[in-house]
Amino acid sequence: MLIWCSETFLGGRENVVQALLSAPEYDFKILQYGCITHRQNYKINYSFPIKKLNNENEKSNHSNAIDKNEGDLVNHNGSLAKHSFSSPFPSKTFFDVNELLDYATARFKENFIIDDIFTLSDLQLLQKRPFFFHIHVDTSLSKKICNYDEICKEDNNISIFNFVKKSDEFLFKYQKLWDHANLKFFITEGSSTGLVDLIKDKLFKLEVFTNVKNKNSPFRPSWDSYFMKLANLAASRSNCMKRRVGCCIVRDCRVIATGYNGTPRNLTNCHDGGCPRCNNGESGGLHTCLCLHAEENALLESGRDRIGENATLYCDTCPCLTCTVKIVQAGIKEVVFSQSYSMDQESFKVFKRAGVLVRQFSHSENDVNRKTIYI
Repeated sequence: MLIWCSETFLGGRENVVQALLSAPEYDFKILQYGCITHRQNYKINYSFPIKKLNNENEKSNHSNAIDKNEGDLVNHNGSLAKHSFSSPFPSKTFFDVNELLDYATARFKENFIIDDIFTLSDLQLLQKRPFFFHIHVDTSLSKKICNYDEICKEDNNISIFNFVKKSDEFLFKYQKLWDHANLKFFITEGSSTGLVDLIKDKLFKLEVFTNVKNKNSPFRPSWDSYFMKLANLAASRSNCMKRRVGCCIVRDCRVIATGYNGTPRNLTNCHDGGCPRCNNGESGGLHTCLCLHAEENALLESGRDRIGENATLYCDTCPCLTCTVKIVQAGIKEVVFSQSYSMDQESFKVFKRAGVLVRQFSHSENDVNRKTIYI
């Protein structure tokens, strides 16, 4: 696993990095990319030990010193670095992103943290790897101002204007790198005590870290999750004015057909007025609805012969009674649904009598999908 933890200006990413490094079961190591971080522009101490290197000889000497755990470590403001983590030295330093990527790829079962990424092109290159994970950290404005005041307390020129100026510079320069983070942490104003422990509690419950701990691919979903996401994707094509529903029929982990609800072929789409019942906002009168349900469309698309034996139907909403009898007649052996519907109990009775297995699937709250965690 390869992690980059970005932040807004004084966002508090050192807390997330410390949480990662303080988990011995993951054994995270630091990979230093380049000789400076973007914090150098703002004269801010950072927990990673970074030394500015001026020439190739110094780079070489620094690399050897790291291998031997030797050498002076200097913060950006010239003071001696105070590193509070369990791994005080980067395990390796790189000056080319491709070299870093090759190194991490050859050791993809190990866990690394990159100290920084400088350009969008670097980030996009890293994002191609299935083991790369991007965490972004932000915090409240009042907390940032307190942090800034503490760091610059010896600076007579400190002012709110200077803080806002530096924050804006940071934002305009690096926001494009943050927009597509896999996970975002927002640290609230009143959460200073035990912050690292709070982050660890949230972080290591996530499915991506559970997969890594179990030596599995970090982001590979289970079959249920995969097929339900296909059903959700199908639902996005729905043109029904009432609700969007998607369905996916599979056999032996192979997709047979997908479907979504909407008016039949050659009729005006529901959202363009094709179904008077849906467009009038009526809750009753289901028998007058012209829209085919997602399950009906998927069953019609696949046909009885293609469905065969032991097929499973995934639907993001529990099938209604009308669809239930068609599912039974088509020979579906298992139905997996996500959201409940008003006719659930009636549908369950029919499925039970027909010997069709029914179960509800919920996307794990620990599944990472552009998620924001507030602490």
